[in-house]
Amino acid sequence: MQMRTRIALALLLALAAGALAWQLLRESEPLYKRKPLFQWIAQGYFQADSGVTIERTDEAVNAIGTNAIPYYLSLIETKPDSPLKIWLLKTLSKRQWPWRFLYEHSANLHHDIGCAGLRILGPQAKAAVPRLGEVLASQNDSRMTTLGVTLASMGLEGLSPLTNELASSDSKRRATVAHILRIYATSNGSVSESVVTEEQTRTDAILVPLLISRLDDDDLHVRFNALDSLALFRRQAHVIVPALAAQLHNGTNDHWLRLSALEVLNHWGPKADRATPVLLECLLDEDLEIRSRATNALKGVNPDAAAKAGVQ
Repeated sequence: MQMRTRIALALLLALAAGALAWQLLRESEPLYKRKPLFQWIAQGYFQADSGVTIERTDEAVNAIGTNAIPYYLSLIETKPDSPLKIWLLKTLSKRQWPWRFLYEHSANLHHDIGCAGLRILGPQAKAAVPRLGEVLASQNDSRMTTLGVTLASMGLEGLSPLTNELASSDSKRRATVAHILRIYATSNGSVSESVVTEEQTRTDAILVPLLISRLDDDDLHVRFNALDSLALFRRQAHVIVPALAAQLHNGTNDHWLRLSALEVLNHWGPKADRATPVLLECLLDEDLEIRSRATNALKGVNPDAAAKAGVQ
């Protein structure tokens, strides 16, 4: 009985503290059509059954515009939840109203909603880059990915704090940033070869050499993430292909990394023609799987060279 009383008391205290903090934040919260901006984003992006569409949420965010940047930053910098609050969120059922109340007031949700608002604004939110860069430098968990994707949505200026992290002494941070750049490439048309803006060209020219430099990273996880990201920068194939060929040429490299490089070359087909000499070398590799993948890649990259080598 005493245990239940303590849990109930702890719950009441957590609710009271959350309500007070929430009320202070709500006093300066922007409204759109008399509805709090927090609710627009929460319902549009985080509550699938709310009835609020992403389009309507984007409309609300863009209507308020850059005036809400300080508000988004305040959400992102919400003080982390206490161990007690985290425990209560894990213990309570999602069907119980105290769980819903605590979740709405949780630091993680505030962080995610602040990031979502800035991502919707995209390049319009560039004024937030310096502060976000400072916050990014202090993160070492899943929040780093959310912040990184948010920064990447702001264009070239937003990518600067991320490229700095590629030189971090912490391999986990380097690996995370290499992964974030893959998300960036996917969402910003780096794969497309049709309409290319001047900023996209400049950005690709900056990011690709940095990712190539990570192919020789001391940490294998960083190398894999860098390779996965490079696979999406098709417009920079003339720079990337020689770097991948160098990875294949070194037979002492990690087996799976070499296989991944061969997969990228195979996928790029004729655009990877510069790798033909090393693919021919790989046909004689001691590793059966390398020989097999190289055979498939060569047929797609340079059919004439494959025929001359007797590849069927």
